[in-house]
Amino acid sequence: MTSESILNEIEKLDIAERILLIEAAWNSICLAGDKLPVLKWQKDELDRRLSEHESDREATPYQEFHAELRELL
Repeated sequence: MTSESILNEIEKLDIAERILLIEAAWNSICLAGDKLPVLKWQKDELDRRLSEHESDREATPYQEFHAELRELL
């Protein structure tokens, strides 16, 4: 079956059936996530964002205020 014939069959479905099909397709992609290739620049960017997120969590204004408040008490 070709991609074109699959698309023709999908177009015959009503909207609710297409949404369910999309959900099933997405779930199958998620289950195969470890098999998806990740380019080096993508991995580097993900690592950078994770590092930035973790460093931001360590020094939030609330935490700094809370530490100062504990010192005062």
